[in-house]
Amino acid sequence: MRQLPRFPGLALVATGSFAGILGLVLIASAATELTILRLTILFQQQLAVLDPVLEDLERKKLIAAWASMRSRRDYDEINKRLESYAVARGVERLPGFDAHPAPTPKTPETK
Repeated sequence: MRQLPRFPGLALVATGSFAGILGLVLIASAATELTILRLTILFQQQLAVLDPVLEDLERKKLIAAWASMRSRRDYDEINKRLESYAVARGVERLPGFDAHPAPTPKTPETK
């Protein structure tokens, strides 16, 4: 019976490729989780700013909408509601989300 040639390096290449792909998936997953966390914190900040002017039922409805959000459209609707509450009640500025914030300029240290 004829013996097939062996390629010992092939196992290392396959293992390395798998590890690389797994690493990319983990990085993408972590980035997504970080974005979700930042958006949730922003929502909580916006609610805190609006809290003095929101009725209890309005606040509960916003929280329920956030908790049941399933799509980008749902997210946009919630943001429109937050903005409309702010405008209607005279809140000048809600905290915003900047996906690519500018670097903070460094100030010279004083002695």
